[in-house]
Amino acid sequence: MSIIERAARALAKSESGSDDWDGLDEGVQQKLLANVRAVIEALREPSPEMIEDLLLTEAGGGIDTLKVSDTWQVMIDALLAGGGGVATNRRWLDLSRRSAKLHRHIDR
Repeated sequence: MSIIERAARALAKSESGSDDWDGLDEGVQQKLLANVRAVIEALREPSPEMIEDLLLTEAGGGIDTLKVSDTWQVMIDALLAGGGGVATNRRWLDLSRRSAKLHRHIDR
């Protein structure tokens, strides 16, 4: 089950109080899935606060703002694409190369 479907099922349960995804009309299921996708698309850009909070953690030490934002966007794109795949992996590789090139430039 994809994360999008899991979220749509949770949305259906929160709206109806019942956990009966399979009992829902297919049209209702599709509408819930579309609603979840719309919310995820709205989350594609991380907020400045999200980036700042990560950079302040131990895990965020040494990571630049561009890489945090790009990484978040790749993850959201993978989610919207159904979990990843070749196109997402190529974008991730491209972002990793750009980040490495940027770090080499900064370190000079």
